Amino acid sequence: MPSPTTTNPYAILKLPRSATTPDIHRAFRALSLKNHPDKGGEAEAFLRICEAYEVLRNEKLRGVLDGWGWDRLINGVDESLMPGVPEEERWNGWKYHGDPDKTFEEFFGGRNPFGDFFTTTQTTSFGTKFGGLYGMNKSDASPSSKPPPIEKELGVTLEELYLGGVRRMKIERKTLNPDNTTTSPATVLLTIPIKPGYANGTRITFPNVGHQTSVPSSSSTPTSLFGDVVFILKQLPHPTFERQGQDLIIHKSVELGKALTGFSVEVGTLDGRTLRVGVGEVVSPSHKRIIPNEGLPSPSDSSKRGNLIIEFSVLFPTWISEADKKVLRDVLTKYTSTSQKSKKGGDARSVEPNAIDVGK
Repeated sequence: MPSPTTTNPYAILKLPRSATTPDIHRAFRALSLKNHPDKGGEAEAFLRICEAYEVLRNEKLRGVLDGWGWDRLINGVDESLMPGVPEEERWNGWKYHGDPDKTFEEFFGGRNPFGDFFTTTQTTSFGTKFGGLYGMNKSDASPSSKPPPIEKELGVTLEELYLGGVRRMKIERKTLNPDNTTTSPATVLLTIPIKPGYANGTRITFPNVGHQTSVPSSSSTPTSLFGDVVFILKQLPHPTFERQGQDLIIHKSVELGKALTGFSVEVGTLDGRTLRVGVGEVVSPSHKRIIPNEGLPSPSDSSKRGNLIIEFSVLFPTWISEADKKVLRDVLTKYTSTSQKSKKGGDARSVEPNAIDVGK
């Protein structure tokens, strides 16, 4: 039976994809206490919270989730995404053990966090209701003898993070020789999925395709363990845009005359379109115009996007003649306050949504 959770542990714990380990612990503590059945919470909601925490607290599981998504985290990765990697070395899937009591007690160190409200004998039995339904088919435990991961920084452009893409990289690793003692270099070709909207610093983990090492075994033949390969995305500087979360920021300069009387500005997008934005209001220094839904998409929900933010700077003249100063003084004194401008009808035109013309 498939896991009862939704496919987004981040949403269940109400966390952004950039959440740190302390963020994850804090979110689980608050939500598990609030939704615990001993405090009137729903058993299924509590189960979902515990399973989401088990995924996000584990670097390997979180890396698979971020890199390949929920379906492949649960069901495994086929050869198309890991060409050249033997089936036994590929990610074969994971499922929650189905015991939220265990997750809860491990987090709180076996203590009863409700000791002030309930007796220590009061427990909620999830084993009968949920135990055996969602067994774990692959342990997420990492023995101490497992080789350390191979970590590689991967520079990606803002265009790749906006549109998504795929990279292929060869990784040099050490594999055991038949004597199970010495090693030889080997190469593995990995296909790295870059989802639209990935954050700078996202870690994409390929489990069990790194260095191989021999470990003791009770049998006569030693067993072996493979380390992981982790790619850490590094967003490269962009000549036009800055990124702030899922928002894109662009800086535009405007001459003083246009800033006072209105103008239009064109912005080339990362997917090759051109936005023509009409600006009718008076633009002051540090003025911002927000264009909704023209930023980066959310990696977990492509229908949600950040905004495009245009930040204006006003170019003032370095010199004005005395005659022009008098003309400006006479004109501008009419607009020394918002109330006067409003009474005059205002030359600062309101801009309707259709002032933004999107064309190829």
